[in-house]
Amino acid sequence: MATPYVEVVFECNLPNCEQAVETLRAALGDAADRVVFSEKLGIQGESRVHRVLEKLHLAGNETHVLVPAEVWPALAAVRDALAKADTPIVAAHDVVETGFSFTFKTFSREHGERIRRILHTDAPGVRLENFKSAVTDEPHEKDLTGRYTASHDYEFTGSGRFVGPVESLVAIHRVAESEPLLELSEIGIVLGRDRLRDAE
Repeated sequence: MATPYVEVVFECNLPNCEQAVETLRAALGDAADRVVFSEKLGIQGESRVHRVLEKLHLAGNETHVLVPAEVWPALAAVRDALAKADTPIVAAHDVVETGFSFTFKTFSREHGERIRRILHTDAPGVRLENFKSAVTDEPHEKDLTGRYTASHDYEFTGSGRFVGPVESLVAIHRVAESEPLLELSEIGIVLGRDRLRDAE
């Protein structure tokens, strides 16, 4: 079963959040290795909550961190310490789903096979949506003068979207980044329950 995650938002810029990060690591213990910093992966919000934060001009002064839901109580317990360090938690929402889109076009069979392997990566809970592809695999043809035509004898194009839980989705995004002919969107997050509101 996939590990549920919570997106926690600190009011600070990533380079200036050392104190918050150290407090976070101390609170999370062994689970600190499973923390994902949104900015480092180009993660973008896809929910109304993120749009509201942007309108309030908070998004540029925030660090978004994804933490396993099981350790949220430990993190919530240090909220006062974080606030005193001028890095308060300003939002915390359950992550419902993550996803990213991709497109590709290659004239190389070698790259085509790499892309196929990535598309068939076995990542727990990840599904491939809206996938479309087309393959042309024909030898060069000669024109009436006996010269080869300019068309490629192999072409593989496609697009789609991977959707799934945080850990698996982040893992497959990293694998996909290794293929230069795969153009990837940033990872998007769909948010759910407001943990701070529940704590009030």
